[in-house]
Amino acid sequence: MKKLWILIVAMFVVAGGIIVACLLIQKGTGSSNSLEVITTDYIDASYSTENATYITATDGEISIDGGGANNSADIITISSKGTYVLSGNFTSSINIDTTRDAIVYLVLDNANITSKTGAAIYASKVETLVIISTEGSENTISDIESYTADYGTEDVDATIYSKGNLAFAGSGTIIIDGYHNHAVHGKDWLQVLSGTLDIASTNDGLVGKDYVAIQGGEVIINSNSDGIKSTEDSDANLGYIAIDGGSITIDATGDAINSISRISITGGEFSLTTGSGASQTSSSSQSAKGLKAENYIIITDGDFTLDTSDDAIHSNSDIAIKAGTFSIKTGDDAIHADNSIAIDDGAIDITQSHEGIESANITINGGTISIDADDDGLNASGGSDDSDANSGPGMNNSSSSDCLLTINGGNIYVNSSGDGLDANGNIVMTGGYIVVDGPTTNGDGAIDYDGTFEISGGTLIASGSSGMLMTPSSSSSQSIISIVFSQSQAANTLFELTDASGNTILSVTPSKTYASIVVSSPDLKSGASYTAIAGGEEITTLTLSNTITSYGSSGGMTGPGGGMRQGGRR
Repeated sequence: MKKLWILIVAMFVVAGGIIVACLLIQKGTGSSNSLEVITTDYIDASYSTENATYITATDGEISIDGGGANNSADIITISSKGTYVLSGNFTSSINIDTTRDAIVYLVLDNANITSKTGAAIYASKVETLVIISTEGSENTISDIESYTADYGTEDVDATIYSKGNLAFAGSGTIIIDGYHNHAVHGKDWLQVLSGTLDIASTNDGLVGKDYVAIQGGEVIINSNSDGIKSTEDSDANLGYIAIDGGSITIDATGDAINSISRISITGGEFSLTTGSGASQTSSSSQSAKGLKAENYIIITDGDFTLDTSDDAIHSNSDIAIKAGTFSIKTGDDAIHADNSIAIDDGAIDITQSHEGIESANITINGGTISIDADDDGLNASGGSDDSDANSGPGMNNSSSSDCLLTINGGNIYVNSSGDGLDANGNIVMTGGYIVVDGPTTNGDGAIDYDGTFEISGGTLIASGSSGMLMTPSSSSSQSIISIVFSQSQAANTLFELTDASGNTILSVTPSKTYASIVVSSPDLKSGASYTAIAGGEEITTLTLSNTITSYGSSGGMTGPGGGMRQGGRR
């Protein structure tokens, strides 16, 4: 596993908490079905201008054609439900003060609203405010850095602030500049149905208390804190973020999408950049994750490009990925959950990470996964994410015998500087195709586990250093071959395993220097002979008589569950 002194430190640290945590979360492993997709009842944003009130600003003069609105002291007050069409350049703020059961449609038709005193749009009393951009229109809404307006005890903290429900729709563009604090803050729910929102904010971009739901449209956010955020923490049914479509581009100093509860994504295109991005190390202690949820994250589809200085996808509990396309660069973990991660399908390409996929319980049932990690590739490790991207390979893992890595399917490639497959507990493999391009240093291994590694199906090819060499357990039902070379093979040296007839059973070209290789395949049959070839040179011919057949030696110590550690013949 890790160096002895690391294990001793881990035992002291985790004895009071981490082991218990793994015992608790063991109940929910192996399935993503317990995480529910959130279904949102989106508002019908259709409106009629038949009885609409038209509010127009021309050369500093404001005209109102229709009822339900008045202008006084640089404040336009809307006091009745209905449809209001705004056009022109306004230096007045818009105050929605109707009744608790009223729906107001605020239609922006090339309207520019710049408040001199406070929030540009303030819905102090309304059930639902729907802000609509007309087709082809470009509208701007902005506030000022310091508010002078008197809002009584209400903490009005956004360019658009609603104490009721808030929705955006239409087919035009709304540009929102939040100079004071947040750009948009809805104190009940917040929905984006269609249209383009182009947001810049001193603090958060879109904030919804009860929830934030996005059905479609284009959302562009540049924020000095979080991009999209939900905040309701007193009701377990609320506080979520649900995204069912649209195009979302976020460049945030903090988290891109941050839910106090759950994140549910069924579709959409996402381009999320946080902190200083993956290419730079940030000295800030501010969380800068791509997707972050206190409870769980479930993704059933979508196209994701994430470039984050902190974890790209992070849950303090569970993550389920059922489909989608992911391109991930991160300065920390690519996918991290304190409790469990279940991947059923999808294409996940992790081109830069500290650790690739990390959780106390990891289950991979399918999909195509490629991982490039500075530390461990797949890491079943208990406890919360307290990793430090600067700590180096193998330095941030706690230990518990109850953590589990299960691989039932999928095509998986791991390129790791630390351990390739790492479990502070057990590994179970029943299917799939796994290639590990493991470490070159002897302090880590392509395979590393504390308990047992039972392999009963699928193909495993794991190359790397030999100092901490481990194989799957001898209690496995599928044959295993372990080769330790007399001298290390150069990077990009082809390794082949052929049968007695010269047919290639499996082959791999590791991208790094490798001193050992461990393979297992359903095609390996007990009693049959196989020849190992590296760089066109025959290394040895082995006849399988035991579960583990080995060649070469690098020390001589048996690992947990009968798997060979640090060489030695079995």
